[in-house]
Amino acid sequence: MAVALPCFAQQDPTPRSGEYFEKYVRPVLAERCQNCHNPKAKTAGLDLTTGEGFLHGADSGVLVNKENPADSRIVKAVSYLERIKMPPTGKLKDTEIAAISESVKAGAVWPGVSGTVAEAKPAPGKKLTDRQKNFWSFQPRKAVTPPAVVRRPRRVIVGLQVLIMIDDAVSGEHSNHYQRKLPT
Repeated sequence: MAVALPCFAQQDPTPRSGEYFEKYVRPVLAERCQNCHNPKAKTAGLDLTTGEGFLHGADSGVLVNKENPADSRIVKAVSYLERIKMPPTGKLKDTEIAAISESVKAGAVWPGVSGTVAEAKPAPGKKLTDRQKNFWSFQPRKAVTPPAVVRRPRRVIVGLQVLIMIDDAVSGEHSNHYQRKLPT
């Protein structure tokens, strides 16, 4: 006599589950990121071996933007959309990028970590002050009218003689009556 057993289809884990992280995200971090971002090397102040390290972020701040997950630093870095492209040895596969992106969109669940991305704070002392933000090199370029050219004598040393010359290129004059030799 045959007994029919219900068939249980195994579903893929959701990005909000720790199982998703363990199956899709942790292997990518272990293989492609943790060589540089571990407790010993801690490149850029980032440790991706623990959930606490992930939540703490790097020297430049947290990795996940909780208001706009697609704008998260980690997503942009692994997608090669920022100046900093991670990993520097080559872009991740599209499936690996998608796994990290989905995990971040779902709140960046890291099994065994009590904190959440919503509680993560930027590294202390790493924010720019208003004075630093207003520094001239951080300002957008502005259209500026160049100053008027003023003809000034310039000194050119030729051997042991000093000649006082007027810049003929500006004035368009090519006569030698502006030059005079000084006694040496």
